[in-house]
Amino acid sequence: SDRPATMWYHDHVLDYTAQNVMRGLAGMFLCFDELDTGDETTGLRLPSGAHDIPLVLQDRRLDAQGQLWYDPLDHNGFLGDLFLVNGAVQPKLNVRGRKYRFRLLNGCNARFLAMHLVRENGIADPIDVIATEGGLLSAPLRNERMLMLCPAQRLDVVIDFSRYAPGTVLYLENRMDQPDGRGPRGTFDRP
Repeated sequence: SDRPATMWYHDHVLDYTAQNVMRGLAGMFLCFDELDTGDETTGLRLPSGAHDIPLVLQDRRLDAQGQLWYDPLDHNGFLGDLFLVNGAVQPKLNVRGRKYRFRLLNGCNARFLAMHLVRENGIADPIDVIATEGGLLSAPLRNERMLMLCPAQRLDVVIDFSRYAPGTVLYLENRMDQPDGRGPRGTFDRP
C-alpha cells in the first residue's frame, strides 16, 4: 500500500504551468498515518505541530519596477536571482533547543538545489533525512551534508538544535552552480 508523504499541488493549465507556479500558484499538504501521526506522543514520535515546518524553496526574478518577471518564450528553463522560502526573501526562524522536522520542496521552475546547513564559518553540519516524496524511508539517512533536490522533489529532514549553543546562527544554503536553466554543471555524483 502507499505510504503518506509530503505532497504538493500546482497549476497544470496547458502552456501556463511554469508561469503560474512562478506566480505562486503552488502549495504543500501533509499526509499522516499510524506511523507518521502528526503527534509527537504516538507512532514514530516525529517532531510535529509547531516543530514540523514545510519549506517551499523557489527562485524568482524582479523587473525594474519590483514586479515578478518571467520570460515565457525562454524554453531553456527559468532561473531567478532571488531565493525565497515560503514566498519570503531570506526569512529567519528562531528555534528552541530540540528536534525539528523540515519538509523541503524544490518549487523552482528549472533550478536544481544542493542544500547545506551551514554555520557562520561556512562549515556544513549534518542533517538526518527521514522521507522523500515517496514517504518515510525504511531507516533515516544519518549525517547527510548535502541535500540534492531536483525541481518538484521533496525531502523531509530532522535537525536536532539541542546540539547548538543558544545564539548559534545557521543558514540553509544552496551551493549548486547552475548558470542556465538546462541544468547544473558537473555530474550527478559531483554537481
